[in-house]
Amino acid sequence: MSRSTLALLSVLGLGALLACPSPRGPGNSRDDDDDTDDDDSSGDDDDATDDDDFTTDDDDATDDDDAAANLPGTVVGQYVFSYWVDIQNGVPACDQVIEFTGSTQFSAVVQGCQLCPGSMAFTPGSFVDVTDNTVDPDHCAPGFVTGLGVDYGDQLTDPTQYGDFAGILGLMGSNTLAASGIDLTVQGGTTAAELEAKYADLGLDFTHAGFVDAGPTTLAGTAGLSAISNPPPLAPQEQSNFLAAWEIFNNPAVNPYGGSGMQGEYGGQAVFILTLGAGGAADGVSFTFTTTVTP
Repeated sequence: MSRSTLALLSVLGLGALLACPSPRGPGNSRDDDDDTDDDDSSGDDDDATDDDDFTTDDDDATDDDDAAANLPGTVVGQYVFSYWVDIQNGVPACDQVIEFTGSTQFSAVVQGCQLCPGSMAFTPGSFVDVTDNTVDPDHCAPGFVTGLGVDYGDQLTDPTQYGDFAGILGLMGSNTLAASGIDLTVQGGTTAAELEAKYADLGLDFTHAGFVDAGPTTLAGTAGLSAISNPPPLAPQEQSNFLAAWEIFNNPAVNPYGGSGMQGEYGGQAVFILTLGAGGAADGVSFTFTTTVTP
């Protein structure tokens, strides 16, 4: 077994990982005055068993915003690889930041995730490490990442290496996920309704699940993601290496769009963390992204 293994995200509290500005930051104007009463929350579901007012549900098929968001979109974003001195106790070390560009589609079949209504593809060669602790003190200092022996930012965004974060990302909206009845994780607690509630507590809207190809040459495939994450629902006769990897959300105070496609700003939180061996400058890595989608 590799020195690096994957573990369930629940080792860390979600709030500790969502401390960056919108769309990830909690404490925005969507917060209810009364935590026990969500009647004045524009994106909240008053009845967890009834998704008629889910923010990802398009009640009006003629809505122009939703029609635009289902068209191919241009993506600009950043992956953040957060290194932890003590991941069990939430003690951070620093962040490595990788910029990327790409596109979204909500009309093409995703091979390996045929029931995923959408996908995000990354532009080959667009990944750029912009980590600079002279600009942001939370960024890793020069030599920190290479000093660990493995540059995960490079390896996970390079398709000639692990490439987990460079391949097609299958996208499944919260309503489709709810209809499928699946949990994203083997342990449970990650149905659409449970994720809606979890993100609502932070003033955010859970919008999509993201599925990655966990083939045998990926980090997910070699470090045991299949013990943590479930595959997407499969079409008849479909075989797939895809596994759940991302919880995707938006901040309705920043991005009011709530349709089934993607438009505006989103954040993503990996459902897993990477645990490293003891004795180094970091003992774990967590993964987030922010992205802006322009139809």
